[in-house]
Amino acid sequence: MVHKVFDKSSPLLGLFAPLHIDIMAYEDVLAQVGDPLLSVIWRDPWVIPHVQKAEDLRLKARDLALVARGLIGDVFSEEERELTETYWRAILLVAEGYWKSTDVAGALGLKGGLASASSILSKLA
Repeated sequence: MVHKVFDKSSPLLGLFAPLHIDIMAYEDVLAQVGDPLLSVIWRDPWVIPHVQKAEDLRLKARDLALVARGLIGDVFSEEERELTETYWRAILLVAEGYWKSTDVAGALGLKGGLASASSILSKLA
């Protein structure tokens, strides 16, 4: 959607600009919120309207995971790439703590082995 709004032929071009919002520092959120668990969750600003207390995360985990996949898919679209199942599985492996290309290659069962895993991880980076 953002890509369409800021396309070269858009009548809104020049009137608005996208705003990049980084993940907030844990210490900054903790100083404001006072709850260590909620501070971890609220580091990402888009989560705040969806999770009011830590229990909400458990109840809405599936919905939030689907939203996250959509957001990641939008990033891929903006870079003119497709979020394939292999990339999505690689993202989940990295989130689970698989940091080495050899571990990712083994877990994904890639035909190209280590070279394929290295290529996927560098594209994700």
